[in-house]
Amino acid sequence: MLVAAAIATVVMVGFGSARAADLLVIAESADGQGVALPSAAAGFGSFAEVSEAVQAERNRISALEARLQQLEQGVEPLPAPAAQQDGAAKKDKNDKKDGAKEAGKAADKKPAEPYEVGSDKKTSTSWADGLQAQSANKDFRVKIGGRTQIDTAAFSAGPGPNQQPNQGGLDPGLDATVNFRRARFRIEGRMYELYDFAAEYDFVNQINVNNEVYPTEKDTGPLTAVTDLWLQVRELPLLGTLRVGNQKDPFGYEHLTSSRWLNFMERSFSQDAFEGPFNNGFVPGIQMLNSNEEGNLGWQVGEFKNVSNPFGFSNSSGGSMTVGRLVYLPVFEDEGRKLIHLGLSGRTMEPRRQYTSFDNQTGLPIGDPITAVRFR
Repeated sequence: MLVAAAIATVVMVGFGSARAADLLVIAESADGQGVALPSAAAGFGSFAEVSEAVQAERNRISALEARLQQLEQGVEPLPAPAAQQDGAAKKDKNDKKDGAKEAGKAADKKPAEPYEVGSDKKTSTSWADGLQAQSANKDFRVKIGGRTQIDTAAFSAGPGPNQQPNQGGLDPGLDATVNFRRARFRIEGRMYELYDFAAEYDFVNQINVNNEVYPTEKDTGPLTAVTDLWLQVRELPLLGTLRVGNQKDPFGYEHLTSSRWLNFMERSFSQDAFEGPFNNGFVPGIQMLNSNEEGNLGWQVGEFKNVSNPFGFSNSSGGSMTVGRLVYLPVFEDEGRKLIHLGLSGRTMEPRRQYTSFDNQTGLPIGDPITAVRFR
């Protein structure tokens, strides 16, 4: 039909009154006989009628296309089958998780474009295991949090064991107790990309006002004590990170593990015998922390004050200690899901006021101070 229209457009210039059937193209067969090709133009009397028919057909097609578009706009899509919906929902959920992971990784990365450290101090707040705020370039961060832990214990025994020893009992003297083990407030952050700080305070420490041998309710008083209270500088040549203030000395894996992740209510007795029985595990000092480029070898070493209270306070010229720790991970796979952790800690410590011997007449200490060396 379009071929006929094209022929009509060309031929109608000179043959406006000719019949369309008179100008049909004739093909030749192999024997030279002419073969008439079928044509829709045979039903028209002139090329003018062909042109009008072509235009009418175009108008009809345009009307059909407009009608089809109108109908498509009014059709609502059918709901997908239940199985397909579940699959799509799971895929969407997994995509969101993957997207969140990628977003988290991207958030930890520094901007690709160079910028001046500290040029943007504006921060935005969010909630990620606590209230936190950070700048766009992550040069400035601050996070506010804390922890509250409560312990309670109750005992029961038959009348026999509870009797006095002279009556054949044991008299264990076990009473039900309740205790806020920790109630800490913490704020930590970063300034100008390289300077980190932490300030944490514990509000449920108790002291014996009358210096009795065990804590009692009538002679105790609550005092706020410091735990982490330090400032550190990162990315120093050779040193790595240098931290100054009240902190945990690097002696023993159990000691360095936060109380948030303990498997039991308390750390083991063997740990308490060597680390933090009187100072809550935090001592004032200075230490260096560093690791190799692969991240499977790390070391810490520092000089600390051996204090016997949870306030970072000492009025003794003695009691200094040097503590070091070496850690190696021979196996580290699946982002830490599979690993082997090997660690060695060592300490040389000068007790505060302990001497090798005392004068029998005066009771005054004599001799050299004791130096204790311990490994864990």
